[in-house]
Amino acid sequence: MNWLFLRGEVPTDRPKDEIIHDKLEDNDCMWIHLFNALLNGVDTGEVVYFGGKREHKYNNRYTERWVSHGYTPAVVPDIIFARGGLPVYDKSLNRYPNAYKIYYGAGKRFLPTGGIRYNLVLVDSMKQWQKANAMGLNAKIFNKPAAPHFRPIKVTKKYDVCYVGDGRFGFRAKIKGLKWLYKTAPKWAKILHLGWNGKYSPPDNVKVKRVRRGDMPYKMSMCKVGVVPYTSYDSAPRVIPEMTACGLPIVASDEVNFARGSYTNAIICNRDKIWDNVRLALRQLESVRFAKNSVESCANEIRRLM
Repeated sequence: MNWLFLRGEVPTDRPKDEIIHDKLEDNDCMWIHLFNALLNGVDTGEVVYFGGKREHKYNNRYTERWVSHGYTPAVVPDIIFARGGLPVYDKSLNRYPNAYKIYYGAGKRFLPTGGIRYNLVLVDSMKQWQKANAMGLNAKIFNKPAAPHFRPIKVTKKYDVCYVGDGRFGFRAKIKGLKWLYKTAPKWAKILHLGWNGKYSPPDNVKVKRVRRGDMPYKMSMCKVGVVPYTSYDSAPRVIPEMTACGLPIVASDEVNFARGSYTNAIICNRDKIWDNVRLALRQLESVRFAKNSVESCANEIRRLM
């Protein structure tokens, strides 16, 4: 079988050396590892980013390409995995009517558009599943994994709370809850903000540090609890499985769309109760039991659903 993975546009929000990797084990993108696991050591495939020029083979079965918008694969795909629901995918999807098509959107794009018929639609929560099912789609809840390098690191716990978010753009700052975090952060909490603060000024008890994704497990492991005060626009943010994989209990806003039973270490609450529940999580650290979804188990589940 031959797979085509439509990954999206070439990222422009970080330096090129953070998105170009020669070895699969050095790549910190969960999707790249999940696609490799889907190939299962048997199938062949290519992951395609639009808007660049690069061709790299991770192994003799798996190629990464940055291509122009008119790109045509050399091999007719049997399976197409469209991640993100971008209009630039439509030409590739329409070109192969007989291919088995898998859709995974994100946030407000969790429902497919453009008239493409998908065989399988992966969603993040029961709420999304209900809407997709009402439309007659073959929708299944997908529990997103973390990239393999996310794991607990033995290091001194210097911070009570870990928060991940980008404050360079007002839209992102809003959906990630950055302004809320800076405004409500209690003085008793030592907080590590991994990301950019942009134009927003952090309080004295918030340390802001932007690190490469490959270094995030070390920084996350320096914290005791993770907070995810995001809005409903953000669907199953990857920081949830990443923090889980690093051994952090999580306190998340009940606005965030993700499968509630997927992470046994997650406390879900209204945003105004987050700090009370952070205190609770800090008192119960020793009793937390963690659940990690590996890329292999997620790939097996997708193959089972097909």
